[in-house]
Amino acid sequence: MRYFCLIDYFMGTICIGLLVLCFTLIPVGQAEARDGLFGPPLPFFAGCTGRLSALMEFQWLIGAPEAAQTAELREEMVLILDAVTPPDGGREALSLRVSAKRVHWALLTTAAFGTDPDRAVQAQRRADHLIRGCTDRLLRS
Repeated sequence: MRYFCLIDYFMGTICIGLLVLCFTLIPVGQAEARDGLFGPPLPFFAGCTGRLSALMEFQWLIGAPEAAQTAELREEMVLILDAVTPPDGGREALSLRVSAKRVHWALLTTAAFGTDPDRAVQAQRRADHLIRGCTDRLLRS
């Protein structure tokens, strides 16, 4: 009888630990899925190409020395995008790319020139997060 109590205690602890782990990981998975890190490759790579294009042009505009490195990453992303784009998917890829570029440009301009400091910080964090998601995938490939 005494051993069953210990087993019940440890099993209960393990179950609670697993539940806590599951509930803490769910938001991370949802955020990654929302950002396109999982799923079809075309939207992900088209979005990343657009974001890197916006970042590269913004860096050129402000004279940042990182623009050359961003241009190299963008070229690698363009090659991958060309490889995953189906023969009839050119228009979709371009549309996704331009849309992501426009949104990322808005984040960068809000971060750099926004009048609301809190909003500027949030925009910079979001822009960094999105670019990091792209470059992490590129560096893993």
